[in-house]
Amino acid sequence: FLMDIFSLECFIAVAECGSFSKAAMRVNRTQSAVTQQISGLEKKLGALLFHRDKKVSLTKEGELLFPYALRIYGL
Repeated sequence: FLMDIFSLECFIAVAECGSFSKAAMRVNRTQSAVTQQISGLEKKLGALLFHRDKKVSLTKEGELLFPYALRIYGL
């Protein structure tokens, strides 16, 4: 499957900010756009990447993806 750079940018932003709204501000998009990117990424991977409680946090699958996303994105 193909994973686009914007999806990775959104994933990294949500993981680091702990919030979809803060991540949206960081990537200069709407919260809805970021949510759609994350939902699409989760669908492609067949796994939830975030716990969506009071504070957004990475699931085990998200924790596995995070270092690879940073490397792919060049951070």
